Amino acid sequence: MGKKTRKESQAFRELAAALREGIDAMKAGKKLTRRVFIKIDSPASLRAQQISKLRKTMNVSQGVFADVLNVSVKTVQAWEGGRYQPSGPALRLMQLAKKHPEIFIQAVAG
Repeated sequence: MGKKTRKESQAFRELAAALREGIDAMKAGKKLTRRVFIKIDSPASLRAQQISKLRKTMNVSQGVFADVLNVSVKTVQAWEGGRYQPSGPALRLMQLAKKHPEIFIQAVAG
């Protein structure tokens, strides 16, 4: 019978390498530390109607919404009008505001 081979996944190779690294460190008397890695997904894009609904749900004007997101009122108007899509930090803040509007409202009121 011939030698049976298996295809290793990338995750398995990374895990095996980490295990070898840990064993080598222990043999060398090094202190081991634990690290936790969290995969952070990019925020989902928001359509114009969703942005407008989010702002209205929080009961803030376009000006206040713009101030909190550190963008211009014209930018908020362009998002709500569908001419531009928010990105970067503004999109992340809107994602957080959508998930936890009470925190966002407290930040605005404070």
